[in-house]
Amino acid sequence: MKKIILCILTLGVLTLTSCSSDDDGSINIENANISIDNTLMDFDVAVQNIQSFRVMSFSNSSDDSKYFIITLERDEVGNEAVASVSYLTVDGTYRYDKYTVDNPATISSDIEINTSNAFKGTLSGVLSKYIEGVGYETITIESGNFDVTF
Repeated sequence: MKKIILCILTLGVLTLTSCSSDDDGSINIENANISIDNTLMDFDVAVQNIQSFRVMSFSNSSDDSKYFIITLERDEVGNEAVASVSYLTVDGTYRYDKYTVDNPATISSDIEINTSNAFKGTLSGVLSKYIEGVGYETITIESGNFDVTF
């Protein structure tokens, strides 16, 4: 079931983007773990190259209702490489987007490797979701250490 949902999520990302001659269409699966609000979770990782971005979809190995998505500027490294981070749960989506200014979400990252066959770096910070009439609710990513080769 988890792999089916991951495939549907990945296909959803593809349908939201237009075709481009620099797409290589590769999808690769690896493993990683992330600590969110003091809970360490294992994830299966699918990596796609879409236009000028590299999209990594993380599905939770023990709870297929939770997904984590990191979008990187393709082949960029350092803190500016992270374009967006999303954590999807049954309660909604917590998000960071470097192009959104009126949002309490912040991400600190150090992306060391960002190529079509490897991704290595660290990630921490706060993701937020807006609740009508209440304001922003946040969650904290204590640590995300990734060293994925495919």
